[in-house]
Amino acid sequence: MVGKSDYDELVGKLTQAQNVARELENRANELQKTMRDVEAKYAALLEVAESRHVAAKERCERLVAREVELVDEMEAKDVKILGQKSDLEAMRVTAAETQVKLRSLNRRMMEWEKGRNSRRSSASDMKEKARKYPELKAIVFKLKSRLRKRAELLKSIMKENRCLRRIVHENERPAKGFLEKLERLRRRIVEKRGAIKKLEAVVRSLPVRHVGARPCDDDAPPETHKSPRRA
Repeated sequence: MVGKSDYDELVGKLTQAQNVARELENRANELQKTMRDVEAKYAALLEVAESRHVAAKERCERLVAREVELVDEMEAKDVKILGQKSDLEAMRVTAAETQVKLRSLNRRMMEWEKGRNSRRSSASDMKEKARKYPELKAIVFKLKSRLRKRAELLKSIMKENRCLRRIVHENERPAKGFLEKLERLRRRIVEKRGAIKKLEAVVRSLPVRHVGARPCDDDAPPETHKSPRRA
């Protein structure tokens, strides 16, 4: 027969075991709630990260496309500048040749003016020379005007080319900044995933006991055998 002290001891152990079970169950519930909160935060963070990643990727693609357009424009401008330089060089050669012809004609006109009394030329020849001189001078002035306009155009094209190069250089920096932000965001997501996995491992390793479960064999009360009654 079990004594009162043994019974009280067994009841105390059972109560203690039930308290431990309730404590473990509460702790497990808290950890599960914490894990759900972390998963919700992680899902929200992942959604924001994906949204930012998509927006940043689209902006990077637009920047890359714009950079390609600017490079194409610069190449077209370079080709145009080369053509303008060739035309300008040809016009300079033509102007130089015209200047030589003009100086030669001026020299001949001066010689003609100095020796006009001694020269035996007809009146028609003198009129022809007088007519050609202003015409040639007008051609030279026209060439000079064209040269000046071409030089101004070349200067404007070179200035625009410098502006395009500066725009391309400025667009490179924000693109690099977006790539760095994406890398930092990716690292944060990896860290959050690692923390969640660790928390899940801790929750799985906890021994959860239900309230009212039988205590372990060590705490079980010893069996008592009743002696048979004698008649």
